[in-house]
Amino acid sequence: MRLLFLMTLSFLSFCSLAQQKLKLTPKITEATVYRTGAKVTAEKQVYLNQGEAVVVFENLSPNIDKNSIRIKGLDGISLNYFTYETDYLKKQDISKQLENLKEQLSRINRKIAIKTNQIDALNKAQVLLEKNQELNTSNNELTVAKMNAYAEYYRNKIEDINTKIYDLQVETIELKTEQSALQREIRKLKGQQTNHRGKISFNLKVTKASQKKFSIDYFIYDAGWFPTFDLSAKSIKDDMNLAYKAKVYQASGRDWSNIKLSLSTANPETDTQMPELSPLYVNYLSRYNKNTSNSYDFSHLNYNRGVRNVSGVVLGNDGLPLPGVNVQAGNNGTQTDFDGRYSIDINGAKYLTYKYLGFKTARVPVYSSTITLNLLTDASELSEVVVTGYAKSNKRKSSIETVENEEVVYDNEVSQIPVTTNEGNSFSFSFPNEVSLKSSLNNSNFDINNYQLNTEYNYYIASEYSKAAYLIAKISDWQDLDLVSGEAKIYFNNSYVGQTSIDVNTTDKDLLISLGKDDQVIINRTDVKQENKTSFFGSNKIITKTFEIDIKNNKSSAISILVEERTPISRQENIKVEEVTHNADFRDEKTGYLQWEFKLQPKANKQLKYSYQIKYPKDKNINISEQ
Repeated sequence: MRLLFLMTLSFLSFCSLAQQKLKLTPKITEATVYRTGAKVTAEKQVYLNQGEAVVVFENLSPNIDKNSIRIKGLDGISLNYFTYETDYLKKQDISKQLENLKEQLSRINRKIAIKTNQIDALNKAQVLLEKNQELNTSNNELTVAKMNAYAEYYRNKIEDINTKIYDLQVETIELKTEQSALQREIRKLKGQQTNHRGKISFNLKVTKASQKKFSIDYFIYDAGWFPTFDLSAKSIKDDMNLAYKAKVYQASGRDWSNIKLSLSTANPETDTQMPELSPLYVNYLSRYNKNTSNSYDFSHLNYNRGVRNVSGVVLGNDGLPLPGVNVQAGNNGTQTDFDGRYSIDINGAKYLTYKYLGFKTARVPVYSSTITLNLLTDASELSEVVVTGYAKSNKRKSSIETVENEEVVYDNEVSQIPVTTNEGNSFSFSFPNEVSLKSSLNNSNFDINNYQLNTEYNYYIASEYSKAAYLIAKISDWQDLDLVSGEAKIYFNNSYVGQTSIDVNTTDKDLLISLGKDDQVIINRTDVKQENKTSFFGSNKIITKTFEIDIKNNKSSAISILVEERTPISRQENIKVEEVTHNADFRDEKTGYLQWEFKLQPKANKQLKYSYQIKYPKDKNINISEQ
């Protein structure tokens, strides 16, 4: 009896010390979504026996950064080690759907084959009829009545065959359309049949049996958010309203149900290794040293997956436009035109690359649909350039076929306003109520805030580019708001006007928003031919150009107007711009821009005028016409 008791005790002790293995699916309770990536928190209650234990958390994202994994709740527990790996599971429900679709496809294929055979048989019958018709009509013994009867017979038969062939072809086209739809659905389901799942296995040493609540944090890359804005006003009597929104996505492979959600503008750090300083040596700078003080910094810009096309202007260090700059987006490329302007389809590229001889190459994240860039001079490259020329070039399209992007679907509309926290160099937006997000590449819309903006309205005219007056909203004090650079849709007078981009890193005090053209402001720009002339002086040619701009206000109220024109600026010593005359309020000697600012009363007219003279060697041609 004593022996039996000792054996039972030993067995129970062995059981208590045997390795316990648990496979669990933790509940995702919290997520902080960064511009790219997200920190996820998942929790699970578990009872652990004393001794060795292996706790496996399953059904996690297959794209977890292993270095980011943290576990909490280890009171009285030692963590021996942990592993992270990916499982590939087959979805049974998808397999059944695939089986059904394949059966449907098989039936459709059979119907198509039958229709094809019927068409083939009718075509052969038609050939035989035509041959018989030739034989009968060549028989000299046939009377006219018999020939007419044969002709009527063959005509009816051939007509009947053609009708049947047509009907069968229509039915075949319909079947092939159904066949293509089934094939697309089968390909789609095949891609979803294999379900990737991540799992973390924790090897633990438990000193005392107890109930534990484990909490794990990890970072995933398949999530993110980007800001969008709606700027709206009903009339020029109203300040503009700014609706600050966020588009959030997560494609982790698992739905987030009833979680605490925060959005952050910070850059996540998953590496726990502390930085190590190295000595900073001072030395003489030669022309071969890289001038690090003259370099680009785009670290504050984040990729915006909502951008499909980018347009803008490329400028030099002096603020003047650069023609012929190569702009590359993946395999798609273009060049800037004479005024430094460009437009390019992104086709899924995350970066734009700008290359130009004598300037540093810039690689900019696709953060907005409007990107204006100042290229920096590359001194080392310029030292090797003796002479450079410019050949006017139109923008060219890439031979790569453009693939139309899928329409974005917003599967979740959330109206709650989050709590904004200033974290020094970044902001976080925490939503007060729990949120659910499906695992999908589709975006969910979240409202962040609404602001009333101090707004002034005036009209802008650049008649050399467009004979239209553009209504401009000038917004002040916007940099005091907790904004992030992003796209803005513009609504005015209950109509969609267009879109712009908000760059929070600009040094401009005011934000200028174009609200579109106003047809009630009439502009007429005239090249005054009778005052233009061409003359010669020694080895030089001299051309004189004169322009008049007439503006009429057909509105019932007075309007404020800013007009800008440009006079030439020479970059060559032997090209001189002289005798610039104008009635403008201001001329910028560096850029050649002329500016007029005035208020125009209802039904009133105003005429602006300017002229200039260009002197250059008569054996050369310049990019300004004589006429």
